[in-house]
Amino acid sequence: MRIGIVNDSPLAVQVLKYILLERSSHKVAWVAENGMQAVTYCRQDPPELVLMDLVMPLMNGVEATRLIMEEQAIPILIVTASVDSNSPMIFEAMGYGARDAVHTPVLTSSTGRGSADRLLRKIGMFEKLFPSSKELRINEPCPVRNQSTVPVLIGASTGGPKALTEILSQLPANLSAGIAIAQHVDAGFASNLAKWLAQQTPLKVRLAQTGDCLEPGIVNLAATQDHLVVNTHQRLSYVKEPEDKPYRPSVDVLFESAALHCKRRGIAIVLTGMGMDGAKGLLRLKQKGWTTWVQDAESCAVYGMPKACVELGAATAQIPIERMAMELENMVYSISESYTEP
Repeated sequence: MRIGIVNDSPLAVQVLKYILLERSSHKVAWVAENGMQAVTYCRQDPPELVLMDLVMPLMNGVEATRLIMEEQAIPILIVTASVDSNSPMIFEAMGYGARDAVHTPVLTSSTGRGSADRLLRKIGMFEKLFPSSKELRINEPCPVRNQSTVPVLIGASTGGPKALTEILSQLPANLSAGIAIAQHVDAGFASNLAKWLAQQTPLKVRLAQTGDCLEPGIVNLAATQDHLVVNTHQRLSYVKEPEDKPYRPSVDVLFESAALHCKRRGIAIVLTGMGMDGAKGLLRLKQKGWTTWVQDAESCAVYGMPKACVELGAATAQIPIERMAMELENMVYSISESYTEP
């Protein structure tokens, strides 16, 4: 499981990370030092389970549990130094949706090893009771309201973060489009990029998770070195193939998956970047009736990927980056107005 740790004690965090990473096959999604950070991280990068401490600065675990459960209903396990002395807070947190509580483990004795085993057994119980959301959702069609959302796909490389900021910062929070972005960036930096983009736009920015739908007003940023794709059920997922793609995540792979599986036409955009990634996929989408744009040469940091698209005949327009958001908002509105139920 991908697990978020919420604890203000560096020693407790160290112990929890050791247990999860060295004594099991679980992964640490992120570490938050207080409840306020936990709420933000759950919005940006929802884990499959949260290990929630109770007594923390700025926002305690009870309030954080309330806010997280109101928004996303992520399974929460309270991990606290003393279950007995903190029982009032534990029951309050459970009232908001926390599922169980366990002592914070220690690793200094046989008793400590036992507490670590108890934590892992609790997590194992969560795996059985709450199977990974991606396993539950990946083969189910997105809700009807998401199927009517205008899909907007964006590919970018060198100079992309600045160009993305220029676009996203000017779009309204109520945009009736779901955005997926394949930006050539190391997976280790994707989380920081998502956080930075979220500060620049009224839209919600999150790392794309397997099983996510394209939802109105939400930006999904590719989060791994695997390729982000749209599957047959209109959900986002990741694939390793093709492994020979020099750029990961590949813009071509994302675009080609949408051409194959998206049930309604949308908008695809290739921004600044080196190489040719995105050109073939953009052409496929154009042939499917999508609106296909590229960033113009004058506003590109590197006019490589957009140029390849133009030369292949895949772009219906070249647009300066300062006008891209306005044109995108207008086109989303136009497509939404012309949409009819299948």
